[in-house]
Amino acid sequence: MARSRAAKTTVAPFNGRRRIADAIAEDLRGQIASGAIPHGARLPAERDLAERYRVSGPTVREALQGLSSMGLLDVRHGSGTYVSALADSLVAKALGTVIQLQGVSVQDIIGMLAALDGYAARLAAIRSTDEDIASLEEAIAAIPAAPDIDGIVREVKHFVIGLAAAAHDPLLLALVRFLVDVQFELALTTGSTFEEWKNLVAALQPDRIAIVEALKRRDADEFAARVSAFNARAINLIDAERGLRSRGSAQLAGILAQLAAPERR
Repeated sequence: MARSRAAKTTVAPFNGRRRIADAIAEDLRGQIASGAIPHGARLPAERDLAERYRVSGPTVREALQGLSSMGLLDVRHGSGTYVSALADSLVAKALGTVIQLQGVSVQDIIGMLAALDGYAARLAAIRSTDEDIASLEEAIAAIPAAPDIDGIVREVKHFVIGLAAAAHDPLLLALVRFLVDVQFELALTTGSTFEEWKNLVAALQPDRIAIVEALKRRDADEFAARVSAFNARAINLIDAERGLRSRGSAQLAGILAQLAAPERR
């Protein structure tokens, strides 16, 4: 793993260690966000950072702890501190907190995903490539052959997220990926059997094929309409069988915590 070469920055003096630590954290955050310190890079040792910023070791440690709590750094005892700034984990941590603070319901999450999918569909009709279409067709072909529930979820997510990926909008993709993860984790709490999952995805297979055919024709209106109808039908089928919309706040909170956990980065 490459070691980073953080810019040799001297932080202007502040009153109190807290403000100095905040300034160091902001400087490092900026370098991480700009790519100057890339994902996976190991930061210099605390002692080296303290010399670079002309501060004490505890001040540097406080700055690093703050960045770690934000999900930007992974502190591995005995190994070092590594940049762990992945869009998925950052979105999960931030949006998960907002969802819990604002009491967002499962119904609200489903509605937001549907709205984003509609926007993604219109972009994908313009921006998608032959490789995007091939990836969607690959997912469609793999779904019936999935050997277990995990395999079904993996391939269906490959298809659903692939629709958003075809829009070639990184922010949109990060938001959709998070909401898709939440939706599928909620679906998994319904206790459906492998046969029930197989029947569900089989019922929706013609819809997936029709979606890709519309994308091939670059018909934005038809493509967006088919994606919207597919999402509504999928949710209605799951809800009719297992009450997806009725999942409680405790279940949702557990899923959000799981998606934001460091081991998922």
